[in-house]
Amino acid sequence: MEGMDNSPASAADAIARLEEGSRRFAALVPSGREAVAHRPFAAVVGCSDARVPVEVVLGQGPNELFVVRVVGNVAGSDALGSLGYAIDNLASVRLVAVLGHTGCGAVAAAVDEYLQTRISADPALRVLIDRVLSAVRRVDGALVKVHGDAVTSAPGYGIALAVAAVPLNAAINAAELRRAFAGRADGRGVVYGVYDLATRSVGAGDGEPGWRPAPADDDGMATLARRLARAPGVLAALDSAASPDV
Repeated sequence: MEGMDNSPASAADAIARLEEGSRRFAALVPSGREAVAHRPFAAVVGCSDARVPVEVVLGQGPNELFVVRVVGNVAGSDALGSLGYAIDNLASVRLVAVLGHTGCGAVAAAVDEYLQTRISADPALRVLIDRVLSAVRRVDGALVKVHGDAVTSAPGYGIALAVAAVPLNAAINAAELRRAFAGRADGRGVVYGVYDLATRSVGAGDGEPGWRPAPADDDGMATLARRLARAPGVLAALDSAASPDV
């Protein structure tokens, strides 16, 4: 149950849990279905965070989503290759989506890097953090533009950066996917959203529910960054030195 630590005590216990789970799943699926055609209706880039299992939080089952999960839900070369396969080979895919989430560790690490409060020494992780830094830099500029230079001295400024960078990072990566697959993804929408760990709902990160289309150009991205700078969660962070779940 949520809030209880029921983690396996050993690797052997972990394997046993996986095997038991596999048996339970097999019992739910009618036999003879191995050759069912691969027909997901959407391709989703999500974060690797264990709290955000994409199919589960979006209420979908087997063969409904083509999911690529990577720390920070970034559209790197591996994600692009996987999505390219889906777009080119699975005619059933009608939508491409990027799903970020509150409390994202990759975004928090990028904010720490940006503010130079903690620098990651792991080269592989740095590659991912560097991609997220684009969102943090844009948010920093938007916060200063909207609230003035003094905003950077607010006790909750780092938290505000992370709160706004989560949806902007998702939007940046959705826009990257649209550019990467221009001409190949005709007829398919490209959207982004943020899963809120507290409310368990998907919104745009600006206090409004639902998914949003990827911004069409740099001006659209700048407009989004300024809107996020005024989002309720950002304002709450700036008004308090407390550390809410970002």
